Amino acid sequence: MGETITKTIQFIIPEEVIPDSCHLVVMVCKDQSPVYTAEIQQAIKLAFINPNYSATISQMEEYYFGQSSQTAEYTAYIKNTGLLPDTYNISLMFDGPSGWSQSFTTVNGTFNLGESDTLTLNPGDSTEVLIGVNGNSINGFGKTELQFYSEQGSFGNVEFRFTTFGLNILVVDDDGGNDYENYIENELLIFASEYGIITSDFIPANVASINTFDKIIWNTADTEPGIAADEMNALITFLDNGGNLYLNGADIAYQMADPTSPWYSSATQSFFNNYLHSSYVLKEHSATITQGIDGDPITDSIDVLRLTGGTGANTINHTNGKYANQVNANGTNAHSILNFWLKPDEYVAVRSVHNGMSGTGKVVFTAFGFETIANDDTRSLFAEKIIEWLSSPTNVEEDPYSTFPVQFDLLQNYPNPFNPVTSIKFSVPETSPVTIKVFDVLGNEVAILVDEVKTAGSYKVFYDGSETSSGIYFYQMKAGNFISVKKMSVLK
Repeated sequence: MGETITKTIQFIIPEEVIPDSCHLVVMVCKDQSPVYTAEIQQAIKLAFINPNYSATISQMEEYYFGQSSQTAEYTAYIKNTGLLPDTYNISLMFDGPSGWSQSFTTVNGTFNLGESDTLTLNPGDSTEVLIGVNGNSINGFGKTELQFYSEQGSFGNVEFRFTTFGLNILVVDDDGGNDYENYIENELLIFASEYGIITSDFIPANVASINTFDKIIWNTADTEPGIAADEMNALITFLDNGGNLYLNGADIAYQMADPTSPWYSSATQSFFNNYLHSSYVLKEHSATITQGIDGDPITDSIDVLRLTGGTGANTINHTNGKYANQVNANGTNAHSILNFWLKPDEYVAVRSVHNGMSGTGKVVFTAFGFETIANDDTRSLFAEKIIEWLSSPTNVEEDPYSTFPVQFDLLQNYPNPFNPVTSIKFSVPETSPVTIKVFDVLGNEVAILVDEVKTAGSYKVFYDGSETSSGIYFYQMKAGNFISVKKMSVLK
């Protein structure tokens, strides 16, 4: 899954055979022996490459990351690499939200989705095609593909990805140019999740914008280093603002927390301990099989999780020096969630609640890449449980950053506007019955966040607006004779 297989076949055509009458048929079959009895899944018939008629297509840009109201422009180049002039048919394909607009521009003019253009190139000549995509203020993620073909058999395509701010999940592709992000994307498609995909080099320049996402799934696979310094600083800001993170990759623990690592620093050690809420034990653990932990909200139903073989990408590979590092949970809000097979006290993954300076979020860290999980069903279940856990609001909890309160107080929610979860802090100077309720602009009760006796202290409660529409809402706190009302906005 997510891999590309390239096969070059050389065959001398007998003199009595006319080359123009020959075709290559490629079939994808189920794994069965003998192969000629296997069920055909896909097939395509291709003309032989004629040196007189060949062409290439290339691109300079691949991703857009920005506002849905802006137009993203990409450039593709088609070049005639054959020996004779050839005519090419050019068109667009699109997979994404309805309501978006797409077009491409050639020397012949501008063409919309569903239209095509033809142009002729002499040998060695190339042409530039400008692709424009606009979300028309509709948030989402889309893929636009520019493709060309000629009647002489040459063809090709390039893909462009458009991700807007403000989605539920941001997938960060940090796998060094591989297509391993396809593994998690396939699961998000099954769950009908609202997500976008960008490469990690977009992150440092968009620190404020990544805070418009509720969750980040960051895939490092087997890259070195998995997280660069400026990327780490961006994640610190994201987590301190109450963001939720699933970080996965081979050797991340070693890179950040082992003093012998060339990427180790006091800053990476601090991030590993205080933001991933993990402690480092060992780089080269010999096991490649893990198992879930009874009662854990993520892994209770996972009996066996294999890290090599199957349909996984095998980024855990001891021959190549890539191991699933051994780690422990670090802190009272952290819990180990996977142990190595038959090693109940040796762990490879941690979940935690992170109390940031401006919000509370959740973190899941696995010392292996998601793409290396061997079994399709296990991979799907693991993704589902991680997203479920990251999506569920944390319970009301004491705020460790506040002093002992001297009066009743209700603070402004954060973030505001929000989508879909926001936090509300409140203070109680003495034991008292407390209620906090949410109302719409018509005064209808929408939710009850607190309805119980609270002892003196400072607290934080979370409101999940997933089931409410965009608009203005009010939240009211009552405690004895104290009443306070504040306004908040849901922005979807």
